[in-house]
Amino acid sequence: TLLFRHTGTVGFIVDKVEVSFSSSATEPVDNLIFNVNFENRVANSTYTETQLMEDFNANHKDGRVHGPDYGNTRIVRDPAGNTGRGNVLRIRHPAGQFGAAASFKARFAPDNQNKSGSARFDDVYFAYDIYLSPGTKRMPFHKMPGLITGTILEASHLANVYPEPEGVKAFTALMQTYASGVWGDRPDGALSLYYYDARQTQRDDWMDTADPTQEDPNNSYIMPLGEWITIEQRVKLNTADADDSYNSARDKDDGLAEVWINGTKMSSQTHLWRHTNTMKADGFWFYSYYNNRPDITAPPSSDQYEYYDNFRVSTSPITH
Repeated sequence: TLLFRHTGTVGFIVDKVEVSFSSSATEPVDNLIFNVNFENRVANSTYTETQLMEDFNANHKDGRVHGPDYGNTRIVRDPAGNTGRGNVLRIRHPAGQFGAAASFKARFAPDNQNKSGSARFDDVYFAYDIYLSPGTKRMPFHKMPGLITGTILEASHLANVYPEPEGVKAFTALMQTYASGVWGDRPDGALSLYYYDARQTQRDDWMDTADPTQEDPNNSYIMPLGEWITIEQRVKLNTADADDSYNSARDKDDGLAEVWINGTKMSSQTHLWRHTNTMKADGFWFYSYYNNRPDITAPPSSDQYEYYDNFRVSTSPITH
């Protein structure tokens, strides 16, 4: 597969080559370090745990590999009917259920399971294509993939367990949508970057369609239904010393979290991600999760599906 980033706005996919054109020359995606597009798998077949772990460099040391164990992962053709796209990954949310349809950590490299080797970065870009079926019911909280470091437990505080502080072992930068009942001033499907940094946990950087440095509810980006979009994240870790404790003179508030949708920047916010320079980005969390808020809405009455394609990680911009 050949991948290109574009400097304009017009692009298309032909066979297995993603090409974009603009008034200036196209450029290859620089420094690509991870690429999964499912063309190595058979369409209309179960996506097994073994296949998933091979493709995403996943391992059980980072936490549970969930999805194949409940039959929620399958390789299919593009639901939008674009034959040029090829194979995609379908995730099923079973009827009548909240919770995780799929959850696992993807490593940038398979030899990096114990935070060793070279696949750890201070500044990294992560992109993927996502499609929500036209009839998708908006959930109170819908978590989607995003960059992390550490194990899933360290990055999430599962079951209110706090094994390690943020800024030393882990950070989290997931994508998430909300139903309107969660935030009175946000519309259904409003998209945010949901983060745990060294200063705050379970907070949001909201997408803003007018000014990426702002978070105006009137400019909320709404996650579309029945349409493929490409989400690109950037996490640039802040300047820090080698000491685990926070020092305001040496641990600077100069980190970044940025998000582009289809190549247009929608969010750019500063972050204090870490207290120690030994903490670096080493993977992403593939998370497809509906949070339980029965006071807002019941779980879906029928199976719901979301689709993913073209997972890419680079130390250079991918879609812009």
